[in-house]
Amino acid sequence: MKKQPTKLDFIIAIIVNLALLYIFNHLLIWNVKFITPKFAIPLVVSNISMALTIFFNMVFLVFYRPWLKALTQAPLNLLGAIFIYELYAIYPFNFYFLKIDITNPLKLAFLICSIILAALSAVEFIRFIVLVFKNYQDTAS
Repeated sequence: MKKQPTKLDFIIAIIVNLALLYIFNHLLIWNVKFITPKFAIPLVVSNISMALTIFFNMVFLVFYRPWLKALTQAPLNLLGAIFIYELYAIYPFNFYFLKIDITNPLKLAFLICSIILAALSAVEFIRFIVLVFKNYQDTAS
């Protein structure tokens, strides 16, 4: 049996996502030398994903059920997959200052991660169905 998350877990997730939201939205302003202006394109999906993660964790502070966590995690994983796939497709990076070209390995890593997150989204949705069915059976008995 998995350990139930605590309120502290949700608070930490909220703080981490707020920090990431701030950092990601300031990378272009800070003129990070390997981030190109094309980073603004996948940033939209990233912002939606992090905002929803913050919102859902605020909900979990007052109402947590494993089935609800699975239901919310499925679309969040899918948004993560879309964000990482956009990084793969758009590739908003320029590592000109490195002595070796890391474009192809990095793009391959993005592609693999997006596929894994999409698969995890399906797993979470199936987990949601199983948890709802199990909850229904428990209440029916």
